[in-house]
Amino acid sequence: MSSADFPQASPAARSRSSSATPAVSVTRDAAGDGLSLGDVRLGPLIGAGISSEVFAGENVTANKPCAVKIFRRELAITPVTRGRFQHAVARAARLEHPAVGEVFRCGYTPEGLLYTTSALCPGYSLRELLRQHLALARRICLPLLRQLGHALGAAHAQQLPHLRLHPGNVMVRLVGDEVGDVKLLDFGVCQLHPPLNEPPTALRLSAEDGLWVSPEQAKGEVGDLRSDVYALSVLLYTLVAGQAPFRAETYAGMLERQLGEPPPPPSRSAQLAPELEATILRGLEKDPRRRVPSVEALLSAIDPLTTSTGRHQMRAKRQQAARRTLSTGEYRLAEARGEGSLSGTWTGARHVAVSAIATTEQPAPRRSRRARVLGVAATLALGLLAFGLLRWCR
Repeated sequence: MSSADFPQASPAARSRSSSATPAVSVTRDAAGDGLSLGDVRLGPLIGAGISSEVFAGENVTANKPCAVKIFRRELAITPVTRGRFQHAVARAARLEHPAVGEVFRCGYTPEGLLYTTSALCPGYSLRELLRQHLALARRICLPLLRQLGHALGAAHAQQLPHLRLHPGNVMVRLVGDEVGDVKLLDFGVCQLHPPLNEPPTALRLSAEDGLWVSPEQAKGEVGDLRSDVYALSVLLYTLVAGQAPFRAETYAGMLERQLGEPPPPPSRSAQLAPELEATILRGLEKDPRRRVPSVEALLSAIDPLTTSTGRHQMRAKRQQAARRTLSTGEYRLAEARGEGSLSGTWTGARHVAVSAIATTEQPAPRRSRRARVLGVAATLALGLLAFGLLRWCR
């Protein structure tokens, strides 16, 4: 699958969802041809989550596109929670990390709803990839997780946890059939949410929303850096195994499984290195004290696989060059396991190895070293014999 199967349309070009309705009344701009919030003209609705709706927008002063996120009234945001949110957003902005989404400003709509304007991230959310293109998401999981993990690591170095890490907060831009940029969004949004173990019924949380909640958060605790490690481990498990570590019908049922049910080993669904499986399961420990201590430690299990995958890709390029050189040759396709490759180590799939067989235009075989030495010796002997015969004839 390539990017041709997954076109890189700008979010502003997506149509308005028929099931979602704007949560806020806004005013017409001076020209009367659009809706506006201050100097931002609103475009179509491009996304909706449990806590907010996101519109494409344009800053008419700077003449630049932006995204406008309007938070739902059900969150019951207070001045205290808004202050904590703005403080977390300001700290995330000081990171200046390329994989952290930038927020420009916060404000209130005429109806009193909190909104933010931020950079418009092209591409697709990781949630879309997992729901509609799981095979593609699994194939690009290594570079995706590395960028995401490095963004989290930069925030954790400043003691700034995310605490609402889930695929809906991760944007992915594809370049060709590879990962271009990854953006981690919504730092500080956890400050606006009520305790995750007692959410308002109006938010209509699903079992999928509970999949990314750590056990300590499911108990009603605030959570810390280790909660992000847990959520990242859930994502890693889902990508390598092709399925979630827990299943439930409701949000409450998912929290119960997060608290009391150990995840099945991912090797039941996919073939992967024992060291990687042990790291994933340790990242999903119920007790934060027994969990993988940091995001960097989790990434250390991925980096060796990234290196081996690079070697596998280099071998594939050399094989392609050989096929181009022997254009008239015939090739035999032989299935062989990709030792150390992404397909062989993670998913148990097989890759195709190419080997040449006899053709009418095979290159001349190279002579062995012994044959070359004997040839040189024979040439010298013949030369000496000819020289001796010439002298005898004289």
